[in-house]
Amino acid sequence: MKKKDTIPSEFNDLLGNIYSNAEEGGGVTIIEDEPFTPLVEEQNTDDEPPVKDPEDGKTADPTKDPNAHEDNTEVPPVINNSEPPAEPPVEEPVTEPEPTDADLIEAQQVGLLFDAIGNSLGWNMDEIDEKDRPLTVDDLTQYFTDVVNQNSVPEYADERIQALDEYVKNGGKFEDFYAKQQ
Repeated sequence: MKKKDTIPSEFNDLLGNIYSNAEEGGGVTIIEDEPFTPLVEEQNTDDEPPVKDPEDGKTADPTKDPNAHEDNTEVPPVINNSEPPAEPPVEEPVTEPEPTDADLIEAQQVGLLFDAIGNSLGWNMDEIDEKDRPLTVDDLTQYFTDVVNQNSVPEYADERIQALDEYVKNGGKFEDFYAKQQ
């Protein structure tokens, strides 16, 4: 195979300098022997004024990034903590404690008393839902308190009578109310 006669280009010369051909007498360039030339010239900041941050106008430290500024954002504790986040506790199902014999006896007695009072008041006991029936003496007392409060709300034959009642309850006088109505 015959070698082509070509005119060397600048690119070939450059490649030849980097990767010299041993046949042509070139050698390998050892980078450590070459003097260091920085690619970017270092700037002398001693005689230059400090750069001001465009956002807050404060003078920045020349050794730092001129665009850097203080960040007062709170870091979430999970990031600050080197420990892994704790796993949420496993919720166990809530179970009602088993009723004692005393609880069962009280529920039976309260149920009989509730039925007796309800029947004497003329209530239809079949209409009362089982979950609404009191089981303890405290439940029975609260049930009758709620019934009394509900039945204590007055029913007015006329809206004006209700307005008069509210007016007098709030400190007004009957005569003043009557005069305004006329």
